[in-house]
Order: sequence, then C-alpha cells, then structure tokens
Amino acid sequence: MPLMSWRRLSRLELVGESVRAALEEIAEADPSWLLPLIEPAWAKRYGRKVEIGKVAGGKAAVRERAEEFGRDGQKLLTAAWAADAPTRLRMLRQVEILRQVWLHQYHWDREGQLSWREGTALPPASLRFDSPYDTDAHYCVKRDVEWS
Repeated sequence: MPLMSWRRLSRLELVGESVRAALEEIAEADPSWLLPLIEPAWAKRYGRKVEIGKVAGGKAAVRERAEEFGRDGQKLLTAAWAADAPTRLRMLRQVEILRQVWLHQYHWDREGQLSWREGTALPPASLRFDSPYDTDAHYCVKRDVEWS
C-alpha cells in the first residue's frame, strides 16, 4: 500500500486486516497447507478489505468482534508454528506482522483465554504500528496534539 494512501486504521480494523493480509500471503505461498485451516465464515470476514465503521452494540460488540478476529488469527499463528508446518511460513512478512499485532493487541487471561487488551494493558503507541502494510507508521500523542 503506497504511503500516500495510508490512513490510520482503528484497532479493530488493524487486527482484521492483519489476519486478511496473512491469509493472502499464505494462500500465495502454500495454498494446500492453508486450505484445511479455512473456516466457511472467513470468506465473508476476510474476502475483501476489512473496513469497520461504527459497531452497533457499543463496547461489548467491539470486544466480541475483536475476540472473533483474535481466535482466527491465533488459529493461523498456532498452525504456522506447529512442528509439522513448513518453516518458511513463519518467515513470511505478513505472518510475522500478524504475530506482532497479536502481541500488542491481545493477551492470555487467567483462564487461559485469548483476550482483547484494553487501555493501560496496551503497549505504548510508539511501540505499536497502525497498519499491517506500513509498520513504520505509528500513531502518537505529543503535547496534547495527535499526530499520525
């Protein structure tokens, strides 16, 4: 994605688009490996660019959608790091970006469930990135002025 067309994605769009980008790159690199992992609902969720406006249902609906993306991304990451997975899949750029986005946006809770990070549980904005296509793009706040 050219820098000129970059826009700051919401966190929800970021995680969804990170899954989509990893799926596309894996599909190109090793479609036969990916095929058994694909769930029927993924075509609707990741078949085109993930763009999310306002989510009806408020914070609970956002969390539910984020955790849905989280389960899908975690399924991909777990499979890519499985002992029988081709090592080259772990080296794909979008798979590595997905791994980093998951470290930034999710955590394992006390019950061992993957959970969406909130507020102070997030790493500082300067350490996160806001697009799976431009990892140098960071959103930050400086002197009470927002920059992108």
